[in-house]
Amino acid sequence: MSIGNISEQNFPVVRLVWAMRYIPKNTNVNIKGRILHSCLLIEEGSYEYSFSGGSFTCTKGDVIYIPKGSVHRYKVMGENIRCTQVEFDISGDIFWSKSPVVLKNKAEAQRIVSDIVDLYNGKVSTDYFKAMSQLY
Repeated sequence: MSIGNISEQNFPVVRLVWAMRYIPKNTNVNIKGRILHSCLLIEEGSYEYSFSGGSFTCTKGDVIYIPKGSVHRYKVMGENIRCTQVEFDISGDIFWSKSPVVLKNKAEAQRIVSDIVDLYNGKVSTDYFKAMSQLY
């Protein structure tokens, strides 16, 4: 799609699909090609991720970006696990990583993921659009 000089190649379209806080029920899962992009904030506990390029463990406060199309395995470590997760789609192929990565700017990533979930679950109809704008 293109409008004048604006197209999805130079201005990707972002669509927020869902955002929530939860306690994971599945503790050892193989993912064979994610259908959406995801950011996962570990509120309590830890996860172990493995993929073709290696593995890492993430703990309380870490935010993981999991790209659309990634093939990986995650294992929930321990008993008391709480997460905040945002699922979204982006037109085009603008991300380079095909494996999960821990985001480096932890404080900013935590704030953005939490804000998106709060706004997504807000009471005012414009909150959804405010949540979506956080993804840009």
